[in-house]
Amino acid sequence: MAGKSATKLPQNSERTITLPITQDHYDKIISNPKAFREEWLDPNYADHPELFPVGFGKGYEMNGHDRSQRQNMDIRRIALRNGDQYQIRPASVLPMMVGRVDDVEGGLFIWKFGVPYWAIARVFGRNATFWYSTRTEHRSQQRRRHDGQGQWQDHMPRRTTQRQTLQ
Repeated sequence: MAGKSATKLPQNSERTITLPITQDHYDKIISNPKAFREEWLDPNYADHPELFPVGFGKGYEMNGHDRSQRQNMDIRRIALRNGDQYQIRPASVLPMMVGRVDDVEGGLFIWKFGVPYWAIARVFGRNATFWYSTRTEHRSQQRRRHDGQGQWQDHMPRRTTQRQTLQ
């Protein structure tokens, strides 16, 4: 781990576990805590423990649910034995519940070809600030990964643009 920066997750930050699931399956199990645990949460932990926080394996309890007003969907909460609480959401929803992956896929694709944000907004809706925020949030999510030991690490080098290197 030498040479890599690792920081603790701030105590007051949003704690979210993001896991893959189809929307149909999510809609089917969200109202049933037992199915949520047995069909989705526990199998994902068995297959991909690196996606979960430290202490998850020591046990957790279902801790109710919240309703996302932005996406009009329920999000389950869990409480670990150490008292930390997490919300669990499907990977098809963007961070901060600002949209769904299917809704921004096209805009992010054409951004890769140098299309300006105002043009993406004109074609795909929303505004230029939304597309800029979506792109930068997507990049930061790719860069930061939980190492399974209570630490968050940069695992993707930051891209430098020509403008940054000339300044």
